[in-house]
Amino acid sequence: IGLDSAVAGMSVKIMNSSANVDMKDSLKVAGLYSYYAGGILGYGSSCGSGSDNDKDFFSITDVTSTGSIGLSASGKAVEGLHAQAYLGGVAGRVCLAQAKNMGFVNVSSTVDIKSHVKTAVDANRPENGSESRDSLYVGGLIGFLQVATIKTDILSNLSYGGKIDVEDSLNCSAVGGIV
Repeated sequence: IGLDSAVAGMSVKIMNSSANVDMKDSLKVAGLYSYYAGGILGYGSSCGSGSDNDKDFFSITDVTSTGSIGLSASGKAVEGLHAQAYLGGVAGRVCLAQAKNMGFVNVSSTVDIKSHVKTAVDANRPENGSESRDSLYVGGLIGFLQVATIKTDILSNLSYGGKIDVEDSLNCSAVGGIV
């Protein structure tokens, strides 16, 4: 799934699934990029201020993913190239379920993740302003995780056996083996 567009009050569950991905992309020209990539899911809803923890969610259980995800840019910094990148072996960005026996359970990945993106400060945008802040979130399983309210254990029995290679000049980078 590239983009989950479920409306409020709906839930999406992915169960008993596997994927072998080979994803490569290159950002070469100036632009504003929002980039979501995962072995199973790119972008899976956002937790909103009115989210119901039993009804508005994404649940991924008993899933495996293999392969590779690669994001790169030109060999030199490109003025005007701004990127918000979310890369995960299973999900790029997701709002997980907070109900019992749902969430992110029995999940493994060996997806190799490589991100080599260089950016330059755009003269027309502030360097540290929220609009121009370039960010990279990489996790072996989930790049960026949202949870509205935690009432139960929603992350359990997780395994990552791939490798992560990050070489970026972004303002904010967060890299983790699982999240």
